[in-house]
Amino acid sequence: MANRVKLGRNFWLFQTGQMISIIGDTCGNVALAWWILDATGNAGSISQVLVPALLVQTLLTPLFGPLGDRFSRKRLIICADVLRGLMMSLLAFMAIQQHFSLPGVTWAYVLFTVGAALFNSSNMSIVPQLVPVEGLPRAVQMNQSLEAIGRVIGGVLAGGLITWIGAGAALSIDAISFGVSILATASVTLASSTKAAVPQRFVRQLGDGFRAVFNIPVLLWLCIAMAFFTLILSPMQVLLPAYSKQLKQMPAWFLGGLEASMGLGIILGAISVSALDRVPLRGSSLLVGLFLIGAGMAILAHVPGAALPMFTMLVVGIGIAWTNIPLGTRISVAVPDHFRSRVNSIFSVVTDGVAPLGVAAGGIWVSAFGVTYTMTFLGLIALGALPLLFWIPGFMEFFRRPAEKLGDYFSEKEKLAFSEE
Repeated sequence: MANRVKLGRNFWLFQTGQMISIIGDTCGNVALAWWILDATGNAGSISQVLVPALLVQTLLTPLFGPLGDRFSRKRLIICADVLRGLMMSLLAFMAIQQHFSLPGVTWAYVLFTVGAALFNSSNMSIVPQLVPVEGLPRAVQMNQSLEAIGRVIGGVLAGGLITWIGAGAALSIDAISFGVSILATASVTLASSTKAAVPQRFVRQLGDGFRAVFNIPVLLWLCIAMAFFTLILSPMQVLLPAYSKQLKQMPAWFLGGLEASMGLGIILGAISVSALDRVPLRGSSLLVGLFLIGAGMAILAHVPGAALPMFTMLVVGIGIAWTNIPLGTRISVAVPDHFRSRVNSIFSVVTDGVAPLGVAAGGIWVSAFGVTYTMTFLGLIALGALPLLFWIPGFMEFFRRPAEKLGDYFSEKEKLAFSEE
């Protein structure tokens, strides 16, 4: 029945703005990596730009988490998009003027990720204020689908713009997309939330969020497990551009096609995840999803031509949807609203906090061992780690219960986890 619930004008308005922003983000990500490789000829330079930015995002995401539980999530998202739009406009101007400076690009991208951290701390938490609780599983599914549609369009658009006009054009599209997103978010009317009537001290709220995560074993160990897989898979941010330009020696449209193929796979995964998650062995979508991601990473460097690598990335996209949708839905439903921003941001920082290390290592490994060896080795490690998920306390029980009935699940397991000290 949940999939018949109307999501409403506010949800579609917000998500349409975000889909346009994703189109721009995909253009920007592809253009930035290609621009750096063109200017330096060194895949390690991508790591030099990404690692400081990811470190800043990792540090700020949990610090911004309590803001979404105290202030308007709508206003926080608008502020985040303003900052991201300004920084992307600066990068677009530099690319159009053909003025590449590694320190300058790095600092601009660091400030961009400050906005990204502010956005991420409220993005998933705002969705329950846009739809009724029984519609949340479908809302998360549609969120992933619309983001994937944006990635498909953005990948194709980025490949064409960079190939025939230049990286500056793709970066400009990214900057413009934030303006559209700001207008859409500003038009949304939010339902009331259950935020505490008397705001606590910022540090105390942050501490309460960490206490909630650490007091619920299944949530804590899911954080740790996803952090491990992030460490293994995050080097793809360096590997994919190097694979496209240096190993395959293809133009920018090929990298854009890989991004678009992954987005198409996410759409297919979002469409099929509900059916897969209804099989008797609950949790299978998460496990199968991680398997597809690891397998795709392991074989990508070995498949010939252009069409087969794109099909491989489509399979990886399906795996991403089958991993992220059930995980994001269940955690969002199981966490009370007045803790949701904090828990989501803390989960994000625990799982994504190792990404800078993975990206940095990816740049080093590509220089030392090459793209093929690095991709294959990391994909096999991801596959070998899958059985460890069954050791997580309460893993199967958490995924066995229908998502829409998880509202009191964490509170049942640890009654004091969400108390305000």
